[in-house]
Amino acid sequence: MNFYRKIEVANLAKLQQELLLLVPSELLKNPRVHFPKEQDGFFKIKELRDLLDNLGMSYNNTAFGYFVCAPKKSVPMHIDYGDTEYSLNIPLQHCNNTFTHFYKTDREPVLIPSRVYQGVAYHPHYSFVNVKAEIVESFESNIPCVMHIKTPHSVTNDTDNIRISTLIRHSNNDHMRSIFSAL
Repeated sequence: MNFYRKIEVANLAKLQQELLLLVPSELLKNPRVHFPKEQDGFFKIKELRDLLDNLGMSYNNTAFGYFVCAPKKSVPMHIDYGDTEYSLNIPLQHCNNTFTHFYKTDREPVLIPSRVYQGVAYHPHYSFVNVKAEIVESFESNIPCVMHIKTPHSVTNDTDNIRISTLIRHSNNDHMRSIFSAL
């Protein structure tokens, strides 16, 4: 099984440096997944445009976000909500010794719809309560990769540092599937 594929990125160090400059400081205080409404700054990064062009990813179908994970934290098993099936992930900072695990489950998770509870809005998500799972594949999350985000997965950060990566989501699943298959 292979739920992720390593991808070669030209000028990776320069790309990482430029992407780090765009990380909102609030994410360092409140680590989470965040897709900024303002996306124009990403398109100003030459190395990022070159990567998208090289992969044939049209700009108007692409969104950028950050996954900032607190030290000594794990993101429990989940599948990403929404229609996008693949994510192109670029590690930015403190990603060594952090891991992504993919799982085989004994049944499908339950969709929990969006709701407001005690004044707090909760996004729709999938619940894996009472679902038995076993890890079928893992990788160190310090490499640029395309991964299948509709396969149950988790992320572990056992380091003493905040882990930061960029998430690139392209809405054309057929195109992303062809990139994934070609790698």
